[in-house]
Amino acid sequence: MSKEPSDTNGSRDRAHEGDKSSHVDFFDPHGKDIGRRISPRAAPGAAPPKSNSAISDGHDIRDQGSATLNERSAGRSTQSIHQHAEELGEALYAKFMHILKKQAPEKLTEADINAMGQEFRAQLVTIEAVFVKAVEDYARGQVQPREEKNRTNHFQRLLIHNFEHRFANETDLPEQSEKLSRRMLPGFFNMLQLMLGERRLAQFEKNAKDVVSKLRDKNSGTVDWSEVYRSPDARKLCIQAEIEIARHFTEMEKRLNWMVAILNAHLIPADKRTHSHGWVMNTRNAELMLSALLRDLRAALSNQKARAKMEDKLGQQSVTLLHTIAQRFSLPT
Repeated sequence: MSKEPSDTNGSRDRAHEGDKSSHVDFFDPHGKDIGRRISPRAAPGAAPPKSNSAISDGHDIRDQGSATLNERSAGRSTQSIHQHAEELGEALYAKFMHILKKQAPEKLTEADINAMGQEFRAQLVTIEAVFVKAVEDYARGQVQPREEKNRTNHFQRLLIHNFEHRFANETDLPEQSEKLSRRMLPGFFNMLQLMLGERRLAQFEKNAKDVVSKLRDKNSGTVDWSEVYRSPDARKLCIQAEIEIARHFTEMEKRLNWMVAILNAHLIPADKRTHSHGWVMNTRNAELMLSALLRDLRAALSNQKARAKMEDKLGQQSVTLLHTIAQRFSLPT
């Protein structure tokens, strides 16, 4: 069975002394103050960090991306980017714990919540690495041809296709309670990173690129994504990923609440003037999203030949468990 995200507590607590530290305030998605954390001051000469800017202002990552290119040329980017990533990790942890405690007290014990908090904290190094990579990728993307940029993240695109029909325009969200905002996608990407791990995610991406390249060669250099989505190789790849994702839901309700908290902790803020301001992922939306995401696995389990192959490879007990999970999230999509 795939390994769950680590339950060991990452040792990120720091000693703080007088003038060597400063505070950063954190807020929930509705703007309520949820506490304060201490962060180290930037070294003399380094660009001062922005307090929780990646959460409070959805546009700051663009400024950070541009700054990255300029600072690299002067040899100063590494310190400021990584310091910002550390502050982002602490902010996400505070936000994650707030959301988890607020949304799931009737289903989770205090011990459950604390265990999930330790699990999340243990993955902060990975989350910070994702942030740094996103900033650097964005910066590089400013000088890359559009065609090359569009070739990235093939695997994520395949998975998102399973539930993209659940997205609604931001203006329509208030009237469509069971639809999703695209602002939850950063949370989905981080959820994949935590569940699959960096190496496995990279392997899935390589395999997805191979599928697309094969079809591109077949079609004289052009890619028809509707053909990619339908291709047997793409569907097999999705089934493999869905099996590994489903295995993380052996404790279904606890993991579902973890998922909701992760998605909301990484939710891109909406401008207060927009119709969708205040929208957050809830349990019902998460169930519907999972139902659509696991569609290939559910279809394979319903096919006698495909299920027999899975039992030969994974064992009957594992396949039975996968069936139980897939059925739990079998909802009208």
